Amino acid sequence: VSTKLQFLDLITNQGIHRPNYMCHIAPKPVRGRKQFMAYLRSTPLGNIAVTLVSLTLAAYFCFSAIQGDYGILRRAEYRTELTELQKTFEKLTKSILLLENKTLRLSENYLDLDLLDEQARSILGFIRPDEIVIHQK
Repeated sequence: VSTKLQFLDLITNQGIHRPNYMCHIAPKPVRGRKQFMAYLRSTPLGNIAVTLVSLTLAAYFCFSAIQGDYGILRRAEYRTELTELQKTFEKLTKSILLLENKTLRLSENYLDLDLLDEQARSILGFIRPDEIVIHQK
């Protein structure tokens, strides 16, 4: 019987088999960085540290996803700026079309006499001899 107990002690001490009640016991720290870090990870303090670091990183990434340069709020700002710029673009396009139309009507190939008369009166101040001018302030 003592030989069986010695054999069981030999097996359990070598780490071949551990009873269930011994599985959660952390080994003592061994000199060396890797072994010490492995020991810290298995302790409650190490678990708390890993959890805190993970939560901090998750909070940072959530904050960046909402408030960051490419976040949700910035995307909403970009969309409102886009609609404003599109409205400005439409206004500029209309004014360009009007100016192109006037330029065409005053060109040598196509001359609109009414527009020419209107421009001469407004810019140069020409009037006909039979017209009366009333100045408004």
